[in-house]
Amino acid sequence: MSILSPAAQAVSGMRDATGLKKSGVAGQGTFRGVPFLVYREQRQRGGRRLVKREYPLRDTGSSDDLGRKLRERTFTAIVLGDDRDSQRDALIAALEAPGAGELNHPEFGVLQVRIDSYECRCTAEETRIAEFTISVIPADESSAPESEKDTAALLANQGDGTLSSLFASLKSGWQDVADVLRDAGTIMDSVSGMIDDAENAINDLGVIADITAFLSSVSAMRAEISGVISAPGRMAARFGSLFEGLRQMASMPVDVLLPGVKNTLGADAPGELLHQAKSLVSGRVYRATNRMQTLLNRRVADINTDGLTAAGKHNMALLTQAVTQAALIVQAEMSSTQLTCAIEQNRRDKNRHRQPDRSEDVRQTHNTVSNLLCSRQDVVQMTEDLGTQLDNAILAQSAAGRSAVALSLRNYRLMLVDDLMSRGVILADARQCTTRQTEPALVTLYRETGDCQEWQRFVRRNGICNPSFVPGGCVMEVLDGE
Repeated sequence: MSILSPAAQAVSGMRDATGLKKSGVAGQGTFRGVPFLVYREQRQRGGRRLVKREYPLRDTGSSDDLGRKLRERTFTAIVLGDDRDSQRDALIAALEAPGAGELNHPEFGVLQVRIDSYECRCTAEETRIAEFTISVIPADESSAPESEKDTAALLANQGDGTLSSLFASLKSGWQDVADVLRDAGTIMDSVSGMIDDAENAINDLGVIADITAFLSSVSAMRAEISGVISAPGRMAARFGSLFEGLRQMASMPVDVLLPGVKNTLGADAPGELLHQAKSLVSGRVYRATNRMQTLLNRRVADINTDGLTAAGKHNMALLTQAVTQAALIVQAEMSSTQLTCAIEQNRRDKNRHRQPDRSEDVRQTHNTVSNLLCSRQDVVQMTEDLGTQLDNAILAQSAAGRSAVALSLRNYRLMLVDDLMSRGVILADARQCTTRQTEPALVTLYRETGDCQEWQRFVRRNGICNPSFVPGGCVMEVLDGE
């Protein structure tokens, strides 16, 4: 029989008076196995973790919801009896022990909690009773942070496999047409045209210091076209190296991406320059591969396949699908790189007050680089566009009977959507506003956000020709926190 059983009966009347006793619920609890009696009151406190955003001289504001607060529970407990002092000391020792402990409470149930605070009261009139007010908060049982998938790295690895699958199918599915003059001539013209389209797209990058060396490897294909069409393995390797080179451009050193910039600008400047250069190059590669697909599709539509043999038509479709879909894979990977750069830029913008003395090169680069992804809406739109194109590529490969390539493209599409949508939620929301009268762009931005430091990005995003005079009635897009 518990030593507190007589005491529990003694205090039962008091619990009835305060309305705490429920049918079938005992008034006894324990913490770390030390018993006590619940008495007087139980309280729970919670809510949401809100951060208010208020600005000087403005009657409006907003708030950000950072999640649910930990639920704090406070209750009154007593120990009583002739051995009050020993019971009190045992409970105090349990309350002051480090780490989490098990609380068995008649109202709250069995919980793993940590003790936030407690207060013990003893009076001269009641020498057999010690009263406690105890506050507890839930304990986190995990001993390490939760792991997260590196979706960008998984996407890059899947891109390697998908490109390899595309050009492996080109090599294995190619049929020999060297003895058919019409087929050979048409295919040679098509390969030459694809090389021209690739050169035009790469020339548009205009940021790589030694881009001539990269272009020379592309031009070398033209000199051996006649041999390439009869050696599908070599042709697949040539096109594969072309698109692999495009993928690697955003990972080049900063002095290659931005010629003339020296890494003598301070502790953090090189890292920021590399980030800006990566954003610049990945955006241009994204546009270049998009233009390459447009040029290739236009060229294919203009090819006259009348008179070609079945093998010639098969080779044309196989080559076109492999090259255009490889360009799509590179474009999708650059979208992931753009998202990485946008997230990093948001982090740097928030910490900018800690680094006020940035170099002129860093400031100029920051003011001229415009990321393709600035808001969640941008991410959703890009995900839908790329997802639709990948769906069409999957259907085309399935219709041609190349199920392994179709499955690889399907896996790549799933990983792309997972990467963009899971990381894109970090970016700001975009909303629209209307100018009230003719005014400078920075005035509009300050009125909407309370800050105008990012007015250049605001101008670029909305395509404002003259930032000093924005006509009234124009609809502008503003990023939260811009």
